[in-house]
Amino acid sequence: MNIKEYEKRVKHNTKVAKAAINSNGINGLFNILDQIYTVEGKPGDYHITTLIRGGYDLIPAILLGYLPSLEINGADAIEIKDGDMIEIEFKWSTFRSTSLWMTEKGTIYAGLENTNSRRVSLRSMVCGAYVITTEDLVHSKKRKTILLVSDAANPHNLIIDAFELDPKTVYEYLTGWTNRGEVKTNRSRTIKLNTFMKKGKSVKHNIFCDDGKRMEDYENLLRKTLPTFEEWQAQQ
Repeated sequence: MNIKEYEKRVKHNTKVAKAAINSNGINGLFNILDQIYTVEGKPGDYHITTLIRGGYDLIPAILLGYLPSLEINGADAIEIKDGDMIEIEFKWSTFRSTSLWMTEKGTIYAGLENTNSRRVSLRSMVCGAYVITTEDLVHSKKRKTILLVSDAANPHNLIIDAFELDPKTVYEYLTGWTNRGEVKTNRSRTIKLNTFMKKGKSVKHNIFCDDGKRMEDYENLLRKTLPTFEEWQAQQ
């Protein structure tokens, strides 16, 4: 695909998505999946079941200004930059702010159970999750990866923030080695939000409906109303 065709398709998708949001809010995005271009096809080419299954990755690609893919193995979208095609993978992690509590120092935790020993910080709970079954799969994940963060308790905010991690860093965090120098397989691995924030960068500004707020802003907003652990525990 040449750059002219790429830009035409991305421009079309952005126009359709803007109209949907203006008419029906963020939920309108689910109504336009059959109207978008992908790397492989044009509007009307895909059965609705294929679009529904792919919606989890189609929507981030459209919002961030990339061209979604339904057929490239492992990649969810592409970007053409300086003549090169860059594959992109999306990870979408959702938390529910109604299950959070805060320490006196302002650290936000998720209340997994009514015991202090099972707490997990918000920036650790939110993550990109992987299941590594083969060594080849580890190598296939060595691509630009974007983690999108959402609060399921906030129906008016689709994406709180989006963080990009470069291929090398993704590979380093996913690679686990056995004593024989082999890649560990058949296990789950995660790259935490904290890693995306420290090692990567926010790319939410690329979203055409960006509200200007970032993860830190949302955390500060939550701190104004979050209960202490004791208060949270009493509500369970």
